[in-house]
Amino acid sequence: MSNKEIVAMERTFTVFGLLPTELRLRIWEFAIPGPRTICLNLVPCKDETRHMAIKDEGHDTLDAPELRDGETAASGSADPRPTQEDESDSESDYEESIRSPFVTEVAFRSDCSPPSLLSVCQESRAVASKHYNKTFATPYAPGNTYFDFDRDTIYVRYNTVSPNGANYPAFIKEMFRVREGGLATISRVAILVRLDEPLSARGGCSLELLVSDILLRVFPRLEKLTIVLAEWAADQDDSSSVRFMDPIEYEERILNNGLFPPEHVSGQMQEELDWNCLYYAKIRPEVLSHIISQKMTASDIPPLMPSIDYKLAFKDSEEEYIHSVRERLRKIWGKGRNLEFKKKMVIIEKQMGAPGLSLAEVF
Repeated sequence: MSNKEIVAMERTFTVFGLLPTELRLRIWEFAIPGPRTICLNLVPCKDETRHMAIKDEGHDTLDAPELRDGETAASGSADPRPTQEDESDSESDYEESIRSPFVTEVAFRSDCSPPSLLSVCQESRAVASKHYNKTFATPYAPGNTYFDFDRDTIYVRYNTVSPNGANYPAFIKEMFRVREGGLATISRVAILVRLDEPLSARGGCSLELLVSDILLRVFPRLEKLTIVLAEWAADQDDSSSVRFMDPIEYEERILNNGLFPPEHVSGQMQEELDWNCLYYAKIRPEVLSHIISQKMTASDIPPLMPSIDYKLAFKDSEEEYIHSVRERLRKIWGKGRNLEFKKKMVIIEKQMGAPGLSLAEVF
């Protein structure tokens, strides 16, 4: 018997079904995946028959009927989940269609793959179903995204939540409408912001104003908000492979010291650093609290003030590239250079006539 055959036998466990039920259930519990990142998109509904079928059956609320695999409320024959072709069509004319005042039927969709335990066997599905629920239904489409309210993070990109984007009003409206179905209890949200977009291009809307809308109207029980400064991803990746990491140390020093990049950092790396510079995304807690107090009405749920952190997002295929950038920056920016730039900073501040004020605060 070859070594390969021996290894194959060692990796094969053929008597799992003979184990005691209690032990099998414990194994399935241990197989539940860790916290996932669910990228949520708002797309226009094109399936009018599904909408009409839901209304005809008396489901005029958020509690859309639970559909069996391979079945819709309209015909009982087709899979209700959009195909890859449908998704590409929705994305291609997304901006145009959502801009129309006549397009009010929208659905929440995610390209994040369902947890595999839901499709292994009935026993594993029963265990996984205790953690994952189909959520994010709208009045026009049932929810088909599996989400664990205790561990998973909702991830939305700037093209979904940008106040200057055509889909922002629809996103806030539909999020507010469906939050009674469970969104109000979500405690972790990540938002990819667009830092290369100046304040004037955002319609004068600051990040504090955006976050106040999200806290007041969508996620009043938010405990942790992650501001994503940049995302590296390949087209073939789905959002189930999203990972977060701390901002590159270089950017933290720009934030803390108000320093500009050294002269010999140029080209592609310079563009990348400008793109995810932290001081553009720094949320001021006192400003956020003031805006919320001004916007609250008697019907609003007083929101929690979440902890806010700043991350870079990447997908599995880009991990090697991101770490190579980090390593190059470590070599460029050493302890000696940091001290040198701090000395220059003191001189600049004196010239500005504002001792102790960093350039980050000025800009």
